[in-house]
Amino acid sequence: MIKDKIIIKGESPYKTAVKRLVDRCEKLCTDLEIEKVVLVLDNEVHKSADTENLAVPSTNRAYTGESVLTYSQTDRNANIMALNLQSHNSKKSFELLYGFHMGRVYMNRESEFTVYPVLCFASALIAGKADVKRVIDILNYILK
Repeated sequence: MIKDKIIIKGESPYKTAVKRLVDRCEKLCTDLEIEKVVLVLDNEVHKSADTENLAVPSTNRAYTGESVLTYSQTDRNANIMALNLQSHNSKKSFELLYGFHMGRVYMNRESEFTVYPVLCFASALIAGKADVKRVIDILNYILK
């Protein structure tokens, strides 16, 4: 159950969308196992003794260490990036990049989700030690 493994901290207009992605993944991907992770959505410091795994925006400079993964749509120094947003006839897509791993994520053009909350959710899964290829497959499954 990933709902108990992803702890969302911070204030963001995307918080509700990220929670909906967690719920959707919980329902559709029952076999996914990850370690506990704290997903930070803002630039504040959030205390949590629940886990050492963290996913934070690249603009949040308060967190450091090996267990911290940063994410961004614009910062090329982030660990996880969403790049190359494209619009197609019935779909929109972007590339998810983590280290040497890259894959394209597709969403229905009319999807309630935008790239940023999907990036946040993907970052939480990757910080929780999910395989990047599996994360991309899961995103493409739950966003179709």
